[in-house]
Amino acid sequence: MTTTISQPWAAYTTDGITKRYTFGFPYLNRAHIMVTRNGGAPALFRFVDDHTLEVHTLFGEPIPEGEPLKIFRQTPDLDAFADYKDGALLTADELNRARLQVLYLIQERSGGIAGSVAVVVSALTNEIETISGALSGLQYAQGQLLAGLQTLDVLGARMEAIEDGQAALQTLIDETIASFEGTTGLVVTRLDKVEAEQNNLRSAVSSQIATLAGNDMAFASRVDSVEAKVDALESAEGGGDRDDDIIAASIITTTIAEAKSHYSQAKTLTTLKSQFGDVEAMIQTESTTRASKDAALAQQITQLQAEIGDNLAQVIEDMSAEITSVNGRVSRVESNYALKVMAQRADGRPVMAGIALNATASDDYTGSEIVMAAQRLVFVDSSNPNGDLKPMFMAGNVDGSPTFVIPSNVMGDRMYPGRLLVDGSVEARSIAANSITADKLVAGTITTDKLAVGLGANLLTASEFTERQGTSQIPAGWYLSTAGNINANWIAGQYDWPGYTILGGHTFAIRQLNGTIGSTVIDLGYAFIYSDLIPVIAGTRYEFSAYVGAHRCAGDISIWWYDSAGAGVASVAPVTPLADTQIADGVAAGGTALAGYRRIGGIMQAPAGAAGARVIIRKGQHTSANADSWLFITKPFFAETTTTATRLSPYTPGGLRTLITPSGISTPSLSALSANLGFLMSGTAGGLRTEMDGAQIRVYDANNVMRVRMGIW
Repeated sequence: MTTTISQPWAAYTTDGITKRYTFGFPYLNRAHIMVTRNGGAPALFRFVDDHTLEVHTLFGEPIPEGEPLKIFRQTPDLDAFADYKDGALLTADELNRARLQVLYLIQERSGGIAGSVAVVVSALTNEIETISGALSGLQYAQGQLLAGLQTLDVLGARMEAIEDGQAALQTLIDETIASFEGTTGLVVTRLDKVEAEQNNLRSAVSSQIATLAGNDMAFASRVDSVEAKVDALESAEGGGDRDDDIIAASIITTTIAEAKSHYSQAKTLTTLKSQFGDVEAMIQTESTTRASKDAALAQQITQLQAEIGDNLAQVIEDMSAEITSVNGRVSRVESNYALKVMAQRADGRPVMAGIALNATASDDYTGSEIVMAAQRLVFVDSSNPNGDLKPMFMAGNVDGSPTFVIPSNVMGDRMYPGRLLVDGSVEARSIAANSITADKLVAGTITTDKLAVGLGANLLTASEFTERQGTSQIPAGWYLSTAGNINANWIAGQYDWPGYTILGGHTFAIRQLNGTIGSTVIDLGYAFIYSDLIPVIAGTRYEFSAYVGAHRCAGDISIWWYDSAGAGVASVAPVTPLADTQIADGVAAGGTALAGYRRIGGIMQAPAGAAGARVIIRKGQHTSANADSWLFITKPFFAETTTTATRLSPYTPGGLRTLITPSGISTPSLSALSANLGFLMSGTAGGLRTEMDGAQIRVYDANNVMRVRMGIW
């Protein structure tokens, strides 16, 4: 191979898709290759071949789009690759490595300039590669075994590569032994094999052992295989062979131990595989230990996989502990544990859930974390395993901002307001009084537009219209009535009218069947729904809204205020534009998509003497000579807001409660979660339970006997 190189690094900008990156500069040892991301943070990677790396996140996913990625060489300057003594035999390999070490160090210290240093390095590298020749078959086999699990999208090819690699390893070892016997080294090999074959039936057991000593290397390998196979089955429909229906089972274990002057390593790779035509099942375990003067690594990867055609189910457990040092000083200590499950149909996207634990102490970063990836996180009462699953949180995006919701809490007979956490904002009531002072604020960082929206929880107990009043068409917690020149006999309520109910929710409609043609002035006559009484505090500002669709009519929304005796209090005007509380005919007609509705609402201050409030949504008369008219209503909202709020908060459902009791936690569904937990137990102390901490996951039976333990101990 001819190498032309001007700098000992390669720079990329990630695209969120690519995981494999190549580089062209030479190096002496894979331990000298480093990868950083996002301006210097160490990145996780594995070698695919000598000049290709697979770079990934903790869960094995591609690095997010837009991050700078740098692959570079860091040759040790205090670790000599060859010791020269009087009377010692100097080999070409030792001389070449020592010379390259000096040249690489010069190039790295000079910043990889493209001038004379680069020319010298390139020329001498080519010369040395010509003298030394290509890597031996044994070194190539070792490099293949060092490569970790490949990406999921090429997993099938990876499985074939493992099977082919076993056969290739046999050939490479044989060739290495043949070339090694002519040297001053010692080679001892043994091959045991038992095989039976009849017609299309075959079974075999084999064991190959090879030991080599000499030329600065001690090497021992063993490959054990157990195989049974039936192929070319006779068709039950009347003759002929079905070559595609191969039935096979195999167990292959490869073990390698190696010691050289600058490192030692041990590795095992065990693959269990069963096949019936295109149906396959596999368990693979790879364990590696490696030690050198400046690094120690212990890693184990276990993979379970089932395949039918392009349908795939997979479980991957990856554990590693690693310590690296530079110039005799420990620079990084890291432990990782990841458990990932994945299912993918041939016609759909993959579905994944996982948990990862990381502890890192390095020059750049010191910390630990537990990362969970799932669409939902739910708990179940261990005393009632068949009971309802209890969601814990809700998370998602509101107006493009990451949002975390802890809905209203119920403890005993008291209800506590929920919390809405939006990225870049803090709910005012979540900040203790006098806790933020001027010295904590950066000049120019607080502006009025950042305080334009309140973050109060929805106080309506039936905002989702999930229940009806008995067998009627009226949602529970709401009431239908008329006023003005509208006759009650003309009005009907419709619950979830077909074709006009939002997907995943509920819609209530006020329908006027007949009557006179009215005007667009709603006060002349209208039908309306109003909510249960909501406790309020006089002088406090509240926001109210609903998503509505108007068909052949107009509509609006308002608040009616009541004193402590239940008597009406004088109406007040909203502090926001009155037009925002109204909808005209034809603006939005409702339907099954929320985009077909208009959100109307406003902000009001509770008048003096107010102790309660009702949300009022009105439907006007027919606006034209048509047989009927409709006002569609969904997702009403009423919440406390701030004195500076000028726009409505993102909608959140009311009546979603978080219940925290000794028996468990009940709360709405969760779409994503990242949590830092010290210790978590689900179950009964001293009985049936699951425990999780920073290093392990343990499962105990009802007799307090540990049955499952995963992690590091």
